[in-house]
Amino acid sequence: MTKYLHGNKPQAERAIQNRAQSRVANSVSGGFESEIGRAFKDAARDYARFGSDAVIEGVLQQHNAEMKQLVENTWQRAGKLAGDRTLGALKAYQGATIITKSDRSDFEEIFRGFIMTEALVRSVGLGLTTMAALRTIIRKGKEAGESVDVIASTMVSRGILDSKYRAMMIARTESHAAYNSARQAASEASSLSMSKEWVSASDGRTRDFGDGEFSHAEADGETVGLNEMFVETGESLRFPGDPSGSGANVINCRCATVDVLN
Repeated sequence: MTKYLHGNKPQAERAIQNRAQSRVANSVSGGFESEIGRAFKDAARDYARFGSDAVIEGVLQQHNAEMKQLVENTWQRAGKLAGDRTLGALKAYQGATIITKSDRSDFEEIFRGFIMTEALVRSVGLGLTTMAALRTIIRKGKEAGESVDVIASTMVSRGILDSKYRAMMIARTESHAAYNSARQAASEASSLSMSKEWVSASDGRTRDFGDGEFSHAEADGETVGLNEMFVETGESLRFPGDPSGSGANVINCRCATVDVLN
């Protein structure tokens, strides 16, 4: 019989992890919404004043910096929840004298590496998405023969819509990636022999091959070594929401990883 570190059945454990991630996502989404909206408004203001595409580059620099801080904050908050919970479960399983300060230090070092390598890359990607939307508005406006003021007005109205939709999507995706990264880091910090199992949501919204290239339904139940890659989604991933994965495979993912005791 399969033994799980947290003692919960896979779907129950997935639900617990998802609730924790949702709390973080709900708490940080407002920051993402404000920043995306600000970038659109600043771009509109500068474009109305100068009428040049070049103003977008100035907005991009500040936008990247602000998004980086928001992503890092999200990762730290979600990561702490996952790290504390996993280290606590390891301590309970092995005994109070087993988990030491060095175990926590190892976890923090591994997870810090995730943040340093992933948060900057992801924030730049998010910033580029904003800039691409702004450039598309300018291009389409010019093609339609619209004035500078009309194009600037479109930026503002588009920013209101984009900020609401993208903010929660980003918050959920980043909280999910951070939580699973931290769970992986905490497990790696332990000397306990473990494997990991992929747990899909298994409902009508679960990714399946269909017309796409990824399937989380196919990955459900896949079990690999702690330091090995899951492959059944159609792409090699360390865990659900792996930042190295394709957007179509990780955005709005609700899957989880559960630690299996060897």
